[in-house]
Amino acid sequence: MLSISIASCDQIQEQIQRDQNDCPSQIVAQPSPGSSGIQWSVGKVSANITSVVIECIPHRFPATDKGAATTEYEIASTAKINFVLDKDEYPTYEALVVFEAMTENGVVLKSNASSFRLIRGGSSGTASAVIHGFSREEIARVRRLTVRWEYGR
Repeated sequence: MLSISIASCDQIQEQIQRDQNDCPSQIVAQPSPGSSGIQWSVGKVSANITSVVIECIPHRFPATDKGAATTEYEIASTAKINFVLDKDEYPTYEALVVFEAMTENGVVLKSNASSFRLIRGGSSGTASAVIHGFSREEIARVRRLTVRWEYGR
């Protein structure tokens, strides 16, 4: 007995959508050249963002009677941070780290922030953030992700 399966146009489109991954093959992830190091309280506290790693993740949503299948993208990132904390004066210190997804021209498309806590007795740690909700067109424009300290707090 021969069995033949016929797929509808929606099913074929959904399969094509599922197989596509428009994450850029090369996104440069780096500490911000001018804003990766910071000092507070006249040198009693200092920290440097030393490296950044990222993953681009597609999230596929199947077609429904209200619309076609879609894909949204997110960039998950982790920054390594080295720090010095004057243990006699501060038991802990906290600051915001900003993750920015940028175009080739330096335009920030989306960003997110993460809190980083410097703890007495430590010397390094990580801060992570996920930048959500990129469309296919937006993710195709991302060329770099930079990480910096939020100033002015």
